[in-house]
Amino acid sequence: MHAPPTPSSETPPRSQLRGPWLWAGVGIGLALLLLLRLAYQIFQDLAERNSGEIPERVFEELTGIGVAIPLIVLAVRLAQRVPIVQRRWWRPLLVHGTAFVVISTLHTTGMMLVRGALAPAFGFDGYAPRFTFARYAYEGANDVLPVAVLLAFLALADHLLAGRARERRAAALERSLLEAELRALRLQLQPHFLFNALNTISSTMYDDPAAADALLGRLSELLRTSLRTTHAHEVPLRDELALLEQYLGLMHARFGDRLTVHVDASPAASACLVPSMLLQPLVENAVRHGGVATTGRGVVRIDVTRIDDQLELRVHDDGPGLAPGRDALASGTGLAATARRLQLLYGAAHTLRAGDARDGGFEVVVRIPAREAPAVVAPMEAVAVA
Repeated sequence: MHAPPTPSSETPPRSQLRGPWLWAGVGIGLALLLLLRLAYQIFQDLAERNSGEIPERVFEELTGIGVAIPLIVLAVRLAQRVPIVQRRWWRPLLVHGTAFVVISTLHTTGMMLVRGALAPAFGFDGYAPRFTFARYAYEGANDVLPVAVLLAFLALADHLLAGRARERRAAALERSLLEAELRALRLQLQPHFLFNALNTISSTMYDDPAAADALLGRLSELLRTSLRTTHAHEVPLRDELALLEQYLGLMHARFGDRLTVHVDASPAASACLVPSMLLQPLVENAVRHGGVATTGRGVVRIDVTRIDDQLELRVHDDGPGLAPGRDALASGTGLAATARRLQLLYGAAHTLRAGDARDGGFEVVVRIPAREAPAVVAPMEAVAVA
């Protein structure tokens, strides 16, 4: 049996220093350091009228940088393994402080050996290696500033990259939560619709078994169509209208000529994407509360039009309208789930209005951004279920 982790056990911090940009930045920094040091040495000699020493200054700086390159690579690798910024500050201080002593010692030794070997070939004197404490202390003091700048650059880069990584993880988590909620809302609509469809079939089962059997067949086709878009948050309008047509077939079998439904989609709207199962719950709500449910005969109208960069979907019924003091969006699963899905999908880029229509009855008006599907479908004609 494993003991639970104690509060003191911490996961070691991970460095974010990786990728080609890191080495590009280090390379640019080395080039700038070389140019600055060369400029300082050359202009100092020119100011003191020692122009004859300029070739030696170039020789010294080039050999110094050349020997430093592999040691800087080691320093960067160490910073990748032991991040400079940690909660326990003494650990990176101890590790990188010790590493600086080792690297500076290797740098000084390497410079003396390389300069001593190459100087005679260029005609320079006075570069015989002198392995003295004063030389190592002098070169060590000279290395402090470049190494400090390097470590500061690595620490800042690691801090910024860690912040971006946290933001990406938070964004990914938020997206996954939104995806999960959208799927839950989508699945919430399916059983709600299924129960209502089964109630429709059960009401005709004893009076007209043949009609009930036909309704089961239509329901099977409707469920098969809806399952194909279970994992899609948006579908082309043509698919949404095909699903709606199958649902209207069920309503036609139940109400016959007592219910008339007009569907009109403009050619400009036919190529646009809409949320999957958007129209079906709105039409179902219109049927349940419209004129066919209250007076025995009713008309439902669905209009889809494109207005500039907006797509407008309007579902209108000829029922009595909304009761005083009642909130339409909080009075049913279909409308409430649809409102939440639209908020998650489009945020402030959409509008949803549900209430009494100006010419009587009740209507739901949805406006979403008009984005075209890859394929353009033929214009939809107005159809009627009578």
